[in-house]
Amino acid sequence: MTSKTAKYRTSVYRSIRFALGIVFLVALTLGVLVLPVAPIGRATTLLLLLFFVLAFMWHRKNANWELYAKRRTIATLYIVGTGLLAKASVSQIVQRVDIFGEVSRSPDGSDSTSVAFLLAVASAPWQVDIVLVLFGLTTLGLVLYFLRSDGGAQRIEVSLPFAAERSVPAYLRRASLDTYDSDLPPLVETWVGRERELGLLSEISRGVIAITGIGGQGKSALAATFLSGLREQSDLFWDWRDCREQADRFRLQLMSVIQHATDGEVTPAEIAEANIGWLSRYFFRKCSDIRGIVVFDNVDHYVDVEQSLFASSVSTFVDEALRVDHKLLVVFTCRPRISYASVRFREIYLRGLDSVETMSLFDKKIPGGIKKEQRTNVERIHKLTKGHPLWLNIIAAQISRNPKSELQIIENLEAGSIDERSSSMLRSIWNALHERQQTILSSMAELPRALEAEMLYEYLDGRVGSHNRFDRAFQGLRAISLIIEKATGGHEASRFELHPMVRAFVRTSYRNSTERRERLGSLLSRCEVIVARLSDNEGNTVSIALLENVTTKAELQLAMGNFEDCARTLVENFDQMVVKGITDEFVRLATWVLDAVDWNDQSPIEDETLDLLMEKVAHLMVEMGMLERLNPYLDSYTATVTDGTARHIGLCDIRTYVSWFSGNFDEAIAWGELGEQQKAKSGLDTDNDTSHNLALARRDSGDIDRALKYFLDGTSLRNALTEDHKSSKRDHSFYGNVGRCLALRGQFENALDLYAMSYDSLQSSATSQRRQLNLGYAAYWIAEALNSMGKKGEALLFYEHASSLWRRRAPQKAEEADDKRLRVGYESSVKAPEDIADLCRAWVAERVAI
Repeated sequence: MTSKTAKYRTSVYRSIRFALGIVFLVALTLGVLVLPVAPIGRATTLLLLLFFVLAFMWHRKNANWELYAKRRTIATLYIVGTGLLAKASVSQIVQRVDIFGEVSRSPDGSDSTSVAFLLAVASAPWQVDIVLVLFGLTTLGLVLYFLRSDGGAQRIEVSLPFAAERSVPAYLRRASLDTYDSDLPPLVETWVGRERELGLLSEISRGVIAITGIGGQGKSALAATFLSGLREQSDLFWDWRDCREQADRFRLQLMSVIQHATDGEVTPAEIAEANIGWLSRYFFRKCSDIRGIVVFDNVDHYVDVEQSLFASSVSTFVDEALRVDHKLLVVFTCRPRISYASVRFREIYLRGLDSVETMSLFDKKIPGGIKKEQRTNVERIHKLTKGHPLWLNIIAAQISRNPKSELQIIENLEAGSIDERSSSMLRSIWNALHERQQTILSSMAELPRALEAEMLYEYLDGRVGSHNRFDRAFQGLRAISLIIEKATGGHEASRFELHPMVRAFVRTSYRNSTERRERLGSLLSRCEVIVARLSDNEGNTVSIALLENVTTKAELQLAMGNFEDCARTLVENFDQMVVKGITDEFVRLATWVLDAVDWNDQSPIEDETLDLLMEKVAHLMVEMGMLERLNPYLDSYTATVTDGTARHIGLCDIRTYVSWFSGNFDEAIAWGELGEQQKAKSGLDTDNDTSHNLALARRDSGDIDRALKYFLDGTSLRNALTEDHKSSKRDHSFYGNVGRCLALRGQFENALDLYAMSYDSLQSSATSQRRQLNLGYAAYWIAEALNSMGKKGEALLFYEHASSLWRRRAPQKAEEADDKRLRVGYESSVKAPEDIADLCRAWVAERVAI
């Protein structure tokens, strides 16, 4: 299975952008061809010159020319065209001057210098024009050559002429709908050996494989090489997720894979409340007939080292992968050893390369291959490094650039113990780098995710000089294998990051330095500019590019120790993160902030930022089934809150919601009443209030009368039942909550009236994802009331309608509706979902018209 819908949409988008760029190039070429021979007026010449200037500014600002030659060829074409335009313009001016006899003269009667120059330019022989034309055509040919080669059409990005996007560089934009593309696997340029390991991978077509080994052994490279081979052989579904050796990421990664596997029909926002058990079951049920491979890279934080088993959410997922029948191969990479007693599980433990493989690697990396006199030194290097692939790659790259460095490298390796060789080798490489390369490496070590080269240059903000200097320094780092390139070999632009061992070395070596803090400050300042620019151009949509940079901003703030600023960033972007379903990222970063808080300080974060952060993270964590992990944070936060204050009322509201959602209704009521009493007693002017969550707890605990009184909000029940809901200006939730109270009382007829009003109000509201979800709830509650009244046929209709509304928006809720429908005892209806929806809408229309 492939994501056909997403690929088609992306292909059309890129084709339009590419076509616009070609239109510019063709127009310029025609200008180069026509100008020498076509008699054109001055006004036309000036207009064409303006076109050339505007076109140049367009491409200069919006095109991502990743190769130096591409930038030079397009610039040359513009220069040629502009030169010919200038010549034509000068010719017209000189002709008009001659005609009207207005040629100015010097005092001695000769032509002035300026006029002589104009005449010389205008009278240049036609052969000069032909040479310029040929030169222009040659440069165009080079452009087209680069467009064809190396995925050129996809590597040159020309922006759409939308005003909302003109000020945003191409490498910052992402289609807001295409958020479920896979992460990029590392690009393996030089591959030797590992034939046995590749053979083991090929032997198992479904199940679970764990590729393990110490850092730098090539676990990710092995998985990427195997994946590349499979993709060349057949068209299969594949997905790569980099868990970045961080906890609290796997659940989000799994939701993204589900979105990818369903072609975007199910988004993370729609299944954000589901626990990892349900997500695992749903994934393998949904993908039971899909043949393919899914790689979860760097899952070290999800391993129980003592038991040699996966832990936490990965453990639940692996148990399901080994239990059910499916056609997927799931691959994990991590450092610790893993063992499962299942025929559908296999561990591939990587050791160092052998001497033959090492010779082969050096033979490929060193221009002209290994010389006879070098073989002894390579054997010594292999023995000293124990065949460690990363070290060997770096050493081979160094020797290829400076053959005389062999002996010095060997001396450095022999000088330290085996545990110190990695650091000593990296330190010697670091010291040999020039300042621009050190700046690039140290900046990449702080940035939390892989970036495109142009995006990295944007973050550096000129600290390495011009773009050409950045290119040379960057390519030099790639040449010595310090930077990992991540790419699919397809349409996507490559992204780059440091190898984890290199990142750890840089961060550890400069952890507490003033230089590091200045570097972090510079990156953060640039990140804030990028976030502001993207925010200004997003309109009503939220792109993945914006949220990537928002989370980067938060992580940089944490790295600097500015956890107050980080908390503020998270609170300000909470709604956007929820819309895209990346609540796990919010929880991950928010808990890092809470871990950094000094809870002994009675005011650890000024203003209301900590209170808002605590409220939002508490709601998310209890909804995601993380109550045990939440409780210590809640206890610590409670200790900082003084009784009788507005903050304490807010705390009571948080505690009320957490207890109510967890089903502890008595505890929820106790907290809610405490907050209610304190607010009434103190008379504080605060928005903090426990009334709504208290009413929910009372309703579900059986105290329906008091809950109903709150939801009615001073309106009589009679008025609520008889008023015109279309003109009352009440929200649909008013009728839904009041109806729910009546249903729990057993007053189903009145409840149905209110449910119908709620459904009808939602029908006429603005289209949104939330509207679809709430329509599902309204249909579900109507079905429950009808079923309680013995109207099985109508109940079945609304259960099916609720399931249909939720199927693509909330699969977990759809299953709940299907289970209830089956309990009614009826077979599934043969009617199409549209017909069922029409029948339900007709039922509601008739009900509200009574």
